[in-house]
Parts: sequence; structure tokens; C-alpha cells
Amino acid sequence: MSKIQLPQPNHRNDFVAFGGGLDVNTPPVMIPPGFVRNAQNFEEDINGGYQTITGYERFDGRPSPSSATFAQLTYSVAGTVAVGDTITGATSGATGKVIAITTTAFILSRVTGTWAAENTNAGGATVAGPATTGASTSALAAQYTALAADDYRADITAVPGEGRVLGVVYYKGTVYAFRNSAAPATDVTLYKSSTSGWTLVPLGVYVPYTAGSGTKPVVGATITQGGVTGELTGITVESGSFGAGNAAGRLFFASTSGGNFAAGAFTAGIAATSGVQATVTIPNQDGRYEFVITTFTGSSADAKIYGCDGANYGFEFDGTTYIPILTGLSAALDKPTHVADHQNHLFFAVDASVMNSAIGDPYNWTSTLGAAEIACRDVVTGLKPQPGGETTPAMAVYCRNRSYILYGTSAADWQLTGFGDETGAIPWSIQRIGQTYAMDDRGVTSLAATQRFGNFSESVISNRVRTWLRDRRALLTDSHVARDKQQYRLFFSDGRRPIGALTAGKPP
Repeated sequence: MSKIQLPQPNHRNDFVAFGGGLDVNTPPVMIPPGFVRNAQNFEEDINGGYQTITGYERFDGRPSPSSATFAQLTYSVAGTVAVGDTITGATSGATGKVIAITTTAFILSRVTGTWAAENTNAGGATVAGPATTGASTSALAAQYTALAADDYRADITAVPGEGRVLGVVYYKGTVYAFRNSAAPATDVTLYKSSTSGWTLVPLGVYVPYTAGSGTKPVVGATITQGGVTGELTGITVESGSFGAGNAAGRLFFASTSGGNFAAGAFTAGIAATSGVQATVTIPNQDGRYEFVITTFTGSSADAKIYGCDGANYGFEFDGTTYIPILTGLSAALDKPTHVADHQNHLFFAVDASVMNSAIGDPYNWTSTLGAAEIACRDVVTGLKPQPGGETTPAMAVYCRNRSYILYGTSAADWQLTGFGDETGAIPWSIQRIGQTYAMDDRGVTSLAATQRFGNFSESVISNRVRTWLRDRRALLTDSHVARDKQQYRLFFSDGRRPIGALTAGKPP
């Protein structure tokens, strides 16, 4: 009987590159290889593939838990040392906090100095220095590192106050945070990060002035009125000018000595107060902060924070002096919700209007000096300057259900052009990373310059996660850009976001 020769199967290898992101809308049989159907704690890597999310940690300016290290200090007599004690070398003065005790060694964090063979001032231990780093196994090293991180983490506190943190901004190496004051207070307080944790930022005092003439006072000058003196920390000119002898605005001080400024002339003769000294406050709680850091002087050293929260006046802050910015609207209406710096003007959005300051002067909102108000037909949800040229600069003005492009360089030639009546943006979803991205009811859209300079094209880039976003559009709370990863990130009140699906520069 002859043997039957069965056909040999052909073996082929196929490489599948992981990439593309999350896809919950395309039918499974049609999803290209490499896409993710479901994921948790993973994101697209800018170099391709997927990676675990690096996470986050507490912060108040003190050393971060992830920077914590440990050391082992051998002992011959443990004495009464217990976990949590800080021990000090009786001879060397070296210190360390005990985070664990083995049969032969104290495991320390926060080590300072160099240990010797000596006794400790606390606990009566006898140790043999110096302390050494590392552990006998990688598992022990991980355990001790985690204990050290827990020790650092326990020190870090939340921003003082009540309710949610209203806004956070990083400025010149320091993080500033706004939060409602604790009851019974009804205002908002400002804190800054420091090596000792969150530190209250005093907002100082101010006095309104009129009839300013001669030489405009400079920051640092001493202002006097009788026996009252104060070092000037800020000055606004909100109408008139010192040259014309009719300047009016406010003078700001960290504090005054000898009492308070009252109505009347200053001793120096530079102006007359039009009111009594008052404390700078942020009176209304529960706002939502938005910031831009810019300068109107041409010097980067003069860059300051400009912001708004929808509940109080807009403001300027330079790390020391907080200056509320009055636009001339009534106090009940002067509560801008969005802010931008465009063409040397400060822009605020108030309800369905866009307002800009005088050219180069964020304090002055006088129309004869270039300030203007432009009406939109819907509530403005965000402002984002776009790339432009010398003669055709542009800024995207998003509303909830429509969008515009503002062309021009000043009030002399502003032109608000309707861009889309069928799409807008959800507040705080607008970010720029190469292109401008925003989320509306249809999903995430991009605003990109076409080959014809000055015009724009729009496209939805979130079709693969359309249903995922649709169910959460009412839950969007914030967005930001992770520039080192080239990611545009959306955050929702249910604590979730589409990982990897919205990496800028990747195809939808």
C-alpha cells in the first residue's frame, strides 16, 4: 500500500505593530491590527506602541514621594528606638527617621550627615556608621523605598480651605492655587507651594487715586500721607494720564504703617485719594479659574499671570501683588470667564461678548485708547490665538454652539468672521498642540490652517471613540496638554478619559 502524502501547510509570520489607540466604534472585524478595544492605565507611546501611565502624586512644594530614598544603619543595641522616631548621632550629629527595624539595622529615610560608630541621642541605641544604601534583595529595596515614599507622602497636605481647588497655575518655579476659604469666611484665598508646604499669599491693600500728575510713581517708591507710609507694589492708570495731570486708578501696597490712607492729598503731591484704603480680596467663591502668562512690556522678565474665574474681577498677579482688573462694566457683570493675550491686548470673555484692553495696557479699558467690545451670538466658551502673519493675525473665538475667527491687529480693524454655525466647544476643552483641539457635541474637533493662508478647515478626529465621548460630554471638567508626550487630554467627572485615542499628530 502506498503512503498518502498530506500537503504541508505554509507557515507565515506577520508583524503587528501595537498602535492606533482606542477604538470602540468600528466593527471588530474591520478594526486595523494594533488598535485597542479596551484598556485601563495604558496610553500610546510617542515612539510607538503602548505604555503604562506614569501616574500622579501629592504636591505642596515639599520633597515628592517619588524622590524618597532609604538607608540602612547597623546597630548593636536597639535601645528603645521605635518606627517613626527621628534619631541623631551623639557624636556626628547625623539624623534619620526610622521607617523600619530589622534584627540588625534601622531603615532610615530623610538622612542628613554621615553616621559614625556612636550612640544616639534618642532611644539609647548604639550604631555603627556610616549608613549604607541598597538592600540584600530587590524585593526588600522596593519595600523600603515604598516605606520612605509613604513617610514623605504623609507630610504633604491639601490646599487649605473648603470645596474643590478652583485653579492652579505654575509661574516662575512656584505653584499657586486658589480655593474657597473655610467657613465662616465667604471669600477665596491664594496659596503658593514652598519647602514647608502651602503658604498663604497676602493680597495686600489698595487706595484709589485721582488727579495724578507729574512723574508716575514707580514700584518700590514710598508713598506718604501725613504719618501713614507704604511701599508701592503696584499702580494702575485706568483713565487719563500723569502727563495731562488727570490720571486715575489705584495704588497697591503689601501693607502700610502709621495707620491707613484716608481721602485727601498725598504728602508727596502726586495725587489725591478718591477713597479710603481697602483690603484686596477675592470676595466671591466657587469660580473656575483660567490663566495666561504674558508680558505687555516686551521683556520676558516682566511676564505676569492674568486670569479670571467667572465670579470675580479679572486680575493680574506677579507672585507678590494681586491686582483686580476693572473693565468698566458694572460690578455685577464684570466677571470674565475666559482670558487670552492677543496682539498686545488682554482679552476677556464676558457672557456673549469678547472685550479687549487698550493696546499694551491691561489696566486700561478706555475705548479712545483702543479698548473694544465685540458681541457674539452665543455664550463664549474659550479664546485661542492662532498662527498668523504680520497683517493677518487670527484668534479662534469659540461659543457653545458656534465658532468665529477674529482677524485684525486692533480695534481699528477687528473683523469677527463666522466660522461654523453647526459646531462650537464645551468650556475648558480648548487646547493648542500643533493645532487647536476642542470638544463639542459631535466629539473632538481640530482647527487647522489650510493651504490658503488665513482660512481654516475643521474635522472630527474622535470617530473611533464617538460613543464613549457622547456618553460623557456632559461630564467634561478640564483638559490639558502633555507636551512631552504630545497628548491632548480630556478629564471627566467620572474619573475617566480615552487613553491613547487623542494623541496629537496621530491619525484618527
